[in-house]
Amino acid sequence: MIGADGVRLATRTWSGPPDGPAYVLHHGLASSQHIWDLMVPGLARDATVVTFDARGHGESSKPSSGYGFDHTVADAVAVLKSTRRKRRILVGHSWGAMVALEVAARKPSAVSGVVLIDGGVGTMRDGFVSWAEAREALARCYAILDKLGARERAAFVLRYMEERTLEEVAMGLGVSLSTAKRLVNRSSERVSKHVGKDEGLRRFFDGHESAAERPPASANTTEEASAKSNVSG
Repeated sequence: MIGADGVRLATRTWSGPPDGPAYVLHHGLASSQHIWDLMVPGLARDATVVTFDARGHGESSKPSSGYGFDHTVADAVAVLKSTRRKRRILVGHSWGAMVALEVAARKPSAVSGVVLIDGGVGTMRDGFVSWAEAREALARCYAILDKLGARERAAFVLRYMEERTLEEVAMGLGVSLSTAKRLVNRSSERVSKHVGKDEGLRRFFDGHESAAERPPASANTTEEASAKSNVSG
């Protein structure tokens, strides 16, 4: 099917009762719709189930830009509408949960409910005086991430914001461990340069052990030594 800006989205549909709900399942960053394969049979007993590869993932189109919430929300809404069901529930995992939350906030009429799995919200009460301050810091954060290439951005989010190991970053991006390390270090350096003395951004990244706080990935770490035995390339 077609998402925002004509991007082709790979989808799969299991049709349920016409009067039943529809579950649209949105995977996380550097994943694919197949992450839901073991859950679909149970959900499809009483509902229509649709899974899809988000833009830039799996078998969907991979444009060079357009990965912000404006586009990902529009993509998700297009998939929701394609179900032609009155009760449409968007289920998101990790980054997919963040997209689902944005859909609920921006396009509430498009969904009857959302399910957020391991993502979607964060605790900012300890880092910011007000929501307005947090929102401004988030806007600056996204502006910085938008300056990165698609693979650098994915590597940074996986390593520092989702706290994945280098092995997991390599597996998620489908690259060798050395390439994953290079992407992580390059994105870390670029983000650190932009964060600089911005206290708001430093508070935002606090708790994620961000690029501004964590030393570059090293080939001599126990983590990477172990990963080398499992990831070739």
